[in-house]
Formats: sequence, C-alpha cells, structure tokens
Amino acid sequence: MPINQEGVPVDGSLKSLWDKIHAVVEVVNQLKTVNATLLERNDILTEELERTKLQLETQLTSMQSQHEKEVHSLKSQQENETISLKKFYESEFSKLRSTAETELESTRTTLETTLREVQGRLETELNTVRNQLSVKDQDMKRLRAEYTQMVNANENGAFTKEEKEILRNRIRELIAKINSHI
Repeated sequence: MPINQEGVPVDGSLKSLWDKIHAVVEVVNQLKTVNATLLERNDILTEELERTKLQLETQLTSMQSQHEKEVHSLKSQQENETISLKKFYESEFSKLRSTAETELESTRTTLETTLREVQGRLETELNTVRNQLSVKDQDMKRLRAEYTQMVNANENGAFTKEEKEILRNRIRELIAKINSHI
C-alpha cells in the first residue's frame, strides 16, 4: 500500500478525498436541483407578474375608458340640464312678458278711459265755472253800475253816512264772495 509523505496510506486519503468529492458533487447536484427549482419558480413568478401586469393594464384601460364614458355622460347630462333650464327660463320669461304686456295694455286702456272720464268732468266743471264767472262778472258790472249810481246819487245827498257804510260793506262782501268763487 503506498504511503504519502505524511505517512498516511494513499488509499485512505484517496477514499477520504473521494468521499469529499462525492459529498461536494451531491451538494452541487442538490444546488443544481434547487437552482433549477428556483429558476422554474422564477419563471412561474415572472409569468404571473406579466399576467398580473397585463390584467392591471387591462383593468386600468377599462377603468380609464369607463371614467371617460362617465365624464362624457356627466358633461352630456350637464349640457342637457343647461339646455333644459335655458328652455324653462325662456318659457317663463315669455309667459311673464306676455302677462306683463297684457296687464300693461289693460292698464293703458283703463287709464285712457279714466282720463277721458276725468277730462269730460273737468270740461263740464270748467264750463260750469265759466258760466258762474260770467254770472259773477255780470253781477260785478251791475254792482259797479249801482255803485256809480250811488256815488252819483250820494253826491246829490241821496244816502246818509250810515247807508253809505252799509252799502260799502255789502259791496265788499259780494266782491269777497265773487273772488272766493273765482
């Protein structure tokens, strides 16, 4: 049996070395198996990641599309409501305008009728006042003539001082009445 320099038989050293190599090979094989398993698992996880990424992108696209549809729907709804409100307000404004025009025409007609009635009454009153003024004017002329006659007669001594004073007071009263009616 050959011996090495240290004095240990070579067969034992080779066997020990062989056992160690065999153990290393088993560990390497186990590592290869674990590595292959890990690679398979990595591939599976990568595929799952890609599928999940694709699903998420699809969901995101779908959600974006749905959101855009909702936004478009809301805008359309808002536009329809705006148009509806505009039509409603235009209709109400038209009704109010029509009612106001009708009431205005009715008021105008009533005012014209009232104005004609008042004008007729005023013309009647004016004619009455003119007639009264004419009568008063004639009374005034008559009173002046009487006054002139009295003054002329008084110069002749027809009235006493007391009669003259009574006559003057009476003339003043009549003039005051005439002026109050004018």
